[in-house]
Amino acid sequence: MAIYIQINRIEDDSTAAIYEFGPIDSIAGTVLIDKESGNVSLLAIAVDQEKRVSFYLPRIEIVLHRHHAQKCYPERTWYAA
Repeated sequence: MAIYIQINRIEDDSTAAIYEFGPIDSIAGTVLIDKESGNVSLLAIAVDQEKRVSFYLPRIEIVLHRHHAQKCYPERTWYAA
């Protein structure tokens, strides 16, 4: 079974970027990445996705930490496996 999580930037400023995430054409929640520390924080999760937060969050952190290391916060990115 393939895994694909789309991650789309919805806000960006000098200190943080906010991304929404979920399967194709669906939003499961939002996260914030602190541009100074690289810390990723869950801001919201859809009620029907609460049980999957432990699935989504580690994978999103992998992607956003990779971009943080490059000081690049793209408009769109993804996790696929």
